[in-house]
Amino acid sequence: MIKDISAIVPALDSNRYSPDGDLLKFAGTTLIEWKISQLLKIFEKKDVYVSTPSGKIAAIAEGAGVKVIRRGKENNFSDMIKSSASGTDKKYLLWTNTTSPFIGPKHYLAMIKMFLSLDRNKYDSLVSVLKMNEYFFYKGSPMNFDISKFQSRTELEPLFKLTNGCSIALKETCLSYGKDYGGKPFLSEVDKFVATEISEIGDGAMLNDLVAEYFRRDLDITDKALWQEQNK
Repeated sequence: MIKDISAIVPALDSNRYSPDGDLLKFAGTTLIEWKISQLLKIFEKKDVYVSTPSGKIAAIAEGAGVKVIRRGKENNFSDMIKSSASGTDKKYLLWTNTTSPFIGPKHYLAMIKMFLSLDRNKYDSLVSVLKMNEYFFYKGSPMNFDISKFQSRTELEPLFKLTNGCSIALKETCLSYGKDYGGKPFLSEVDKFVATEISEIGDGAMLNDLVAEYFRRDLDITDKALWQEQNK
């Protein structure tokens, strides 16, 4: 199931969220090391790529035994996607970001299974999304509700927020669109916890609680079980 897929983690040593970027300290390690360790529970080292212009991050990736795609800092998003995809040799690509630390091995496996079962005439990719039954306005006008009458949240037309957790597509789709997904993505829903990003975590106490919750949820998932699952 996984033998035809490469996993790619874009990473920077500074970004708009933190001067430390993906080297930010997290749960006793760094964001990039945390994400690499998650991926290595289901992927072989040769199939995990870190795409980065940073020498520090490249050294960490090489130390973990995964591959490095060196790219220039000047690359825009589309250039990054194309240069990263070009550096891999598998048919399918799974993209994930360190800033979504609570999407882990069991979620990747479930999304891979779903992606491989999709009707290619209907969908060309898969993206993780958060379903939101909330009241939204766009340019001052109600977007998904009738302002003239009361509607409960259960009656609203839901909107789906694209998360940075996971996307899967054919390599050729990524090269064609210059994105990590195509023009007809399947929306794979995750819950609010899994969708949580680093920028949304307010303080250290909240972080500790979230990390504890992550491990509590995954107590029944062992490395051996994951390897057996991926090789079915």
